[in-house]
Amino acid sequence: MGLPVGIAGRVGQAIPVYMRPDRAESPGYESILKRVAADCPRLADTLYRAHDLRIARSVALVGNDRFVGLNELLVHLDGLVRAFDEDDALAQLSFLSCAPGPTSRRL
Repeated sequence: MGLPVGIAGRVGQAIPVYMRPDRAESPGYESILKRVAADCPRLADTLYRAHDLRIARSVALVGNDRFVGLNELLVHLDGLVRAFDEDDALAQLSFLSCAPGPTSRRL
């Protein structure tokens, strides 16, 4: 099974979103939280707690069937997006999609 391709892959990039070169140049979330803390300490506290909780839950789920199943679902949904983009009859229904993409620009 290949790597999941996010929205960036859908709009023409073949690189998964989390592997894009521009992500390496952007500041990490921890760095951004430190900047927020300087101006908005109370907000930063809430964001740090949410970040820590997200990390803890992700660590607990790595290798778990839930992550594997979620990945399979996302890969399946990516296939459906491609099917809608490539079929003119289905493309007419693409307005039902909330994500921007090639078909949404035709409307």
